[in-house]
Amino acid sequence: YWVGGWKSMSEVDPFLMVGGVLLAVVHPFFLVVPWLLYDGVRRRFGRTAALYSLPIFYAGFEYAHSFGDIAYPWLSLYNTQTYNLLYDQFIEFTGPFALSIIIVLVNLEIFQIFFPPQRTKGTEVTKRSASLISHLVPLVLLVLLPYLYGMNAMNEHELSKTSLRVTVVQPNIDPWAKWYTDEQRTLDTNFSATMTALKSVHDSSDLILWPETAITFYITSPNKSYELGELYKFIASIHHPILTGFPDRQDYISGQDSIPSDASPIGVSGIYIRSWNAAMLIYEDSNGRMHRPVYHKQKLVPLGEHIPFVQYFPFLGKWFQWGVGIGSWNYGEGYEPLNLPLQSKNSTPQPPPLPEERECHTLRISPIICY
Repeated sequence: YWVGGWKSMSEVDPFLMVGGVLLAVVHPFFLVVPWLLYDGVRRRFGRTAALYSLPIFYAGFEYAHSFGDIAYPWLSLYNTQTYNLLYDQFIEFTGPFALSIIIVLVNLEIFQIFFPPQRTKGTEVTKRSASLISHLVPLVLLVLLPYLYGMNAMNEHELSKTSLRVTVVQPNIDPWAKWYTDEQRTLDTNFSATMTALKSVHDSSDLILWPETAITFYITSPNKSYELGELYKFIASIHHPILTGFPDRQDYISGQDSIPSDASPIGVSGIYIRSWNAAMLIYEDSNGRMHRPVYHKQKLVPLGEHIPFVQYFPFLGKWFQWGVGIGSWNYGEGYEPLNLPLQSKNSTPQPPPLPEERECHTLRISPIICY
């Protein structure tokens, strides 16, 4: 409820309230699309044709709905099997939308068993039995075959001989009030919570994980060099790398820089910016140098993180702007993971590696931000 700006009447934000209502009221109409297609086929070709077209309609809709400014893939059916690792191993070949097709097929076979088509009076028992078997066999295969493949695939997978200890830090900060908190206080709160967490695990950790937008300001901007230096000093003092969420920003000057098509003017003549909901990995190497590779979030929540079609209707960006300035992030690009050398100064000391373990000395991190 706080995401929609309804936390309390004393702390309302018109942009979030309008965006939250629109997302809750308008978005469900998108989910009707595959059912409208189903109904059209049913009326023209009958129930059976419509039922067996539904998996394609549903997965096709999910695929189309994963692109563009109104993309919202978090409600896709394949997400229901996230923790069913044995069952979903086959999607390395098919992609996740095939899993959505199978989920719908399983459900429609169950539907066919319990709600068979109306038959004429006096239908023979043998025909009813044959109809039952014709749905029961595919149902068993749809459930069993992915599990059998998954068991085989996971048995062939060689588990890593090394382990990684991650300390997750979640400060007790009001997610609304944090955007109005002093920048130094924000850092100090995260520093204090991290020290408390490290103390509880006896300083035994390979990576510190801070939450999304744990840093609430553009700490990598040139005018925030002091705050970034404070963060560097903290990491050097604890000897552990930190993966944190933060807002990132890139400035462009007309006449000096090539202005990307998705850059926005900021009210100062000739100045354009791009900003992102981002994750940053900060670590110190064996030579004492700091590194901070960055990932920019690519799937943005419509109306919450990006105004749909604002590039075509710029006035929307002025009408709908969250008070903390993150009403319209830019889309991230690229799929390179964040690489953390495990033999850096920040890593917990490890015994000399065996020859077969040497390739494991770089941790490849693929951040997932929000939802």
